[in-house]
Amino acid sequence: MLFFDAEIEGGGSSKFKSFGGNEGFLKGMETAFSDYVANVTEGLAGLTDIVQNQQKQMVGIDTAAKNILRSMGGIADFTGKGSDRAGEFRRTLSDALSLSLKFGGSMKDVQEAAAGLAEGMGRMVNPSAVFLKDIIATGKAFGLTNKEVTKMVTDLVRMGGTQEEALQTMRGIADEARRAGVNTAAYMKAVQGGLKMAGGFGFKNGIEGLKTMAKQAAMLRTSIESIGAKGLQQKILDPEGAIEAAAGFQMLGGAIGKLGDPFQLLYMAQSDMAGLQDELAKSTASAFKFNKATGTFDASTQDLYRLRQQAELTGANLDDMIESGREMAKLDFISKSVDLSNLDEAQQGVLSSLAQIDKDGKVRVDIPGIE
Repeated sequence: MLFFDAEIEGGGSSKFKSFGGNEGFLKGMETAFSDYVANVTEGLAGLTDIVQNQQKQMVGIDTAAKNILRSMGGIADFTGKGSDRAGEFRRTLSDALSLSLKFGGSMKDVQEAAAGLAEGMGRMVNPSAVFLKDIIATGKAFGLTNKEVTKMVTDLVRMGGTQEEALQTMRGIADEARRAGVNTAAYMKAVQGGLKMAGGFGFKNGIEGLKTMAKQAAMLRTSIESIGAKGLQQKILDPEGAIEAAAGFQMLGGAIGKLGDPFQLLYMAQSDMAGLQDELAKSTASAFKFNKATGTFDASTQDLYRLRQQAELTGANLDDMIESGREMAKLDFISKSVDLSNLDEAQQGVLSSLAQIDKDGKVRVDIPGIE
């Protein structure tokens, strides 16, 4: 409040003698008012940005909903009942976005999850907001893209079960990977890549046999295709092909095990693909021996020629086969050097993944916090 000092001078008349308050006070008032106006202006600008961003987001949701509906049903009807369907789908996407924001999800993630389901199922789908959120969360947790998650979900559904059960299966696979000490993303992708194969010959136990193959491939830091069982299977599904392949393995020599028996080959191709892959991995590993002079695992020239012929028989890549063979030779060396009999398979896998072999052939296990 401003105060005015006045002095009475005769006749009851008055005049201002001075203007109360100093010049600094008035300047302060002026500055404060200017700052207030500036802050209000800035606040209104920020609020405008928020409103515009929300409008853009709503337009994005609306566009995404329409695009996905068109992809699922051709030219979508957005009037009448079609409008109701589009509105319901928009709400689903909006709710999924709200749920996904908590762990870093975006509108792009929601759109990819919904579009991936539609593409994978090849028909109209109506997923819940919670299920879309679970797809996005699964991908972020396991290092997979939304497309990879939806592809695996739809492939699992084709084998039987619901979409929710498919996600539960994926979580179980990820848990197995962690317990076995293998890379979760690599293990999941290996299972995903073999799901169609698991529906045919060689998998009497369904996906369980495929998981065994994928786990072994992940531990060997390779893929199912690189070990060669998938390529060999196509050649030995009939007696003639099995006999020819067995003769080829017999000519190679080395530790061929069951690979030299045509009846065993035929059986494994028809009912035990995991066993067939294990036999091939053992045969490859047998080519490598620990070289005390160099501290490395090496294969002789003769064994390398044998592996080249094995690669031709199975259709596998020779370089990949050599690398996986060396890895399995290391795992065999570790298992023979350390008594793992009191550990279960998962614990053995973790220990093997932590173990290293020094140049003296000593096995060392590096556990964080323990020397």
